[in-house]
Amino acid sequence: MPAPPRTQSERREESDARMIRAGTKLIAKNGVAGTTLADIGVAAGYSRGLPVYAFGTKDKFVVALLKSMQVVFEERLHENVQGLTGLKALRARVRTHFFSLRRDPVAIAALFSIFSESFYGNETLKAEVEHFVGQWRRGFARHLEEAWKAGEIRKVDFEKHGAIYVALVRGVSMEFLMSNRKLDIDSLESTILDFIEHSLSAA
Repeated sequence: MPAPPRTQSERREESDARMIRAGTKLIAKNGVAGTTLADIGVAAGYSRGLPVYAFGTKDKFVVALLKSMQVVFEERLHENVQGLTGLKALRARVRTHFFSLRRDPVAIAALFSIFSESFYGNETLKAEVEHFVGQWRRGFARHLEEAWKAGEIRKVDFEKHGAIYVALVRGVSMEFLMSNRKLDIDSLESTILDFIEHSLSAA
């Protein structure tokens, strides 16, 4: 028995997903400024004008891409951190970042390109990036507070340390990508975990 025809909503969902995937690859390669909506439509196998019809502007497309990345990361994070608190949750959070880097370095390269673009006066992207990265910082800070309450670590400024650990993970991830993925990612992950735990140990 033939499958029932797809609805318009299902077709729209599929085309949007294909354009998101194509846009991810193009932005990773050419940056946000070097990518046009027309490029994305063609790369996805559609017309040059479909992304404009679907998303309106490039900023709106990039926001949609950023939100799709956030959903994927949060799903992975939930799977890895579920049931954990304190230092165990913090370690799992770091490992989730590196799992994402291993699994889809192209998406992470695109993400960093979006971060970079947000520095140049694009208030729409700046607000979205701040929300995105702010969730990372707050997640680290929450696990640090849990660890302190459980007597696992000394008292620290949770928010500041959370910001430092996000910057550390992001910076090392960028180094990995800039090395054309030649650096030993397992060693990088292990070193960051050791560094974080050492920074939290009693003086």
